[in-house]
Amino acid sequence: MKYDKQGALVARLYKATADGKLAWQDTTRENAFQASFPTLSVVLSYVGDDYIIQVVNSDGELADVFTDANLREVQGAPYGSHWYQTMKELYTLARRKARGADAALDEILSALDEKD
Repeated sequence: MKYDKQGALVARLYKATADGKLAWQDTTRENAFQASFPTLSVVLSYVGDDYIIQVVNSDGELADVFTDANLREVQGAPYGSHWYQTMKELYTLARRKARGADAALDEILSALDEKD
């Protein structure tokens, strides 16, 4: 099976997330984050040594699933030289977005400024 569309999806998710245009939320599963679209959701998780993307339809059914390992033969990873690196960075960005890392850092920095 070719994974060109899946590679394109990861590349677009990465770009949209890095550009601040895609919202991610925590899920009920540990180490998993979700981005919602009008009729679908994308769940990004980290299990063992793999980054996994699941595409879930509006009925909650799994439409597609793939890992960074499935993308090894796909050219054009947008971050680093391998899809593992791209999906790892996407996971980090999604986690930071879902958990409000930037807002938390801003709050701490502001509080420290007030103490000066």
